[in-house]
Amino acid sequence: MSYPLRKMREFKDYEGKVIVLDDESYQHIVESHSEITLKQVEDTLIGPIEVRESTTKRLSILYYSLKIKTDNKIRYICVVVKRDKEDKYFIETAMTSSNLKKGKTIYKKRSMNNDFIL
Repeated sequence: MSYPLRKMREFKDYEGKVIVLDDESYQHIVESHSEITLKQVEDTLIGPIEVRESTTKRLSILYYSLKIKTDNKIRYICVVVKRDKEDKYFIETAMTSSNLKKGKTIYKKRSMNNDFIL
């Protein structure tokens, strides 16, 4: 199925870094991970529960947020962001996952009483 391509869109993450979603990545998300909305991508970048360095993709960062499925099973939304040699950031893909992938933790959200959420 073919979808109309959208112009590049920019998001900001929890640190204020500008992250670009280009036409190709948008098309991939729409076709391969249709359960993910652009609002969920934006919310995950702005308010992640955890951010990790990828162990499998060099210079990639994994942003996670929680998504609870209708059958009460917890799923995570994972937005994969690639940093290029010029320190610019681009969304590679976004998907759901049943667990957080291994990798060095860059950021972990804390609750109001400083207890870890996860």
